[in-house]
Amino acid sequence: MIEPNHPIYIGFGWAVHSLALTIVPAVRGLTLLQALNSLLGALSVVVVYGMATDLFEDEFDSALLAGIFAFSATWWKFATDANAYIPSVLLLLIAGRLLLPGREARPVAVALVHTCAMLFHELAVFFFVAAGVGIYLQSRSDRRIAIRNAAVYLSMAFVLSSSAYYICFHLATGQTDVTAYWRWITWHTPDSAFSFDVARNAWWTIRGTLRLALGGRAGAFHSGQMELGALLALMGVGAVLVMRTGAGRVRQAGLISLQRAGAFLWSWVIVYVGFLFFWLPRNTFYRLFYLPPLVLLAGAALRQWGGRRAMYVAAAFLGGWNYLFYIHPNSLVETNPVVRAALAMQSIWKPGTWVYQGSFNPDNWTVFCFNPQVMFKGVDRGKLSEIAIELKSFEEAGHETWIDQSGIDLLGSDPVGIQWLTEHTRPGFKREFYDRKHRLSFDRLFP
Repeated sequence: MIEPNHPIYIGFGWAVHSLALTIVPAVRGLTLLQALNSLLGALSVVVVYGMATDLFEDEFDSALLAGIFAFSATWWKFATDANAYIPSVLLLLIAGRLLLPGREARPVAVALVHTCAMLFHELAVFFFVAAGVGIYLQSRSDRRIAIRNAAVYLSMAFVLSSSAYYICFHLATGQTDVTAYWRWITWHTPDSAFSFDVARNAWWTIRGTLRLALGGRAGAFHSGQMELGALLALMGVGAVLVMRTGAGRVRQAGLISLQRAGAFLWSWVIVYVGFLFFWLPRNTFYRLFYLPPLVLLAGAALRQWGGRRAMYVAAAFLGGWNYLFYIHPNSLVETNPVVRAALAMQSIWKPGTWVYQGSFNPDNWTVFCFNPQVMFKGVDRGKLSEIAIELKSFEEAGHETWIDQSGIDLLGSDPVGIQWLTEHTRPGFKREFYDRKHRLSFDRLFP
């Protein structure tokens, strides 16, 4: 239940699910964690609104900015699914609001919240630079106090997070060796690595940052006339409100607050962009860790450039586009082959069915979560004769056996595996689901 990249998330999920079972006995863990992340995602939007209000001193503009954050494509996607990123970013947001200029420096509170964020996902560690800058700026009228507060935060955050991670390491492995501890906290999947192709990394950084905000494609449109009409009407009401509430006026006090916070927000963005420029630059979802300050800085630029009208145009375009071409299409079963496959196999796989897999990938996670009646086993190319014996024993016990696409790909990579698949599969017993990005198939196996 303890993993090095997000040591408390699985245990947290288990505890929440166990508690929920005492109230709603039939609730599924996946459904509960998705609902919980939706709630935490909504709370994050509230915190962004609060930060914007502190900075801009304008509730209407802050609401528009919170809407831009809420409807950002990658945020919406992950805030409606089960993952450790949303609670971690929420905690960073809470710490971020504590660090805004004009507030009393609270290095101990920031260290505690930041440590909790790191325990949900270790990528939150890079927030320490922004936190140090924020605490220093809050006390910069007295340089000595500013340095002391920053030192208190840094030392507390280091001691608390290191101790917590070491305890998790010991509980997970039973070891106490410092070298083994270092290997544990720096563990990553084999396909994760640094990339030093500057030109390609720059392209992935720009592309990934844009995809934080915008998702989907025009061909994904599946909305009906009523939905489209309701959205246009909502935009029209918003436009009227903007025109009637002093569009174009920017309060000078808000500009001053933002100027003071600029170094803190930029340090938050720059550190994460710098690290992710070299570490897995193709992964858009890691960029969620710098989405909040990026939205605040973008909102500030829009206000200074075009006032409230510019803010509204950006919010309306981003929200409208993402809803019509990303959010709504992805909520439909017919446009999601992974969910379609998971639901379709529910009526085919009886309780006690065994499915062999070559790898445990995200598509499999979804299919398996929707089919708890099925047992899954890994495929070992060196033990095909033993698997053939298992097929016979499963059939004699009245259980069907299948193999997924990852298992087929694994065995299809050499002549022995191809021959084995030919002997143990039959035409007409294959189920396929695919689109441009996904390809899932399942073949029935026979002794």
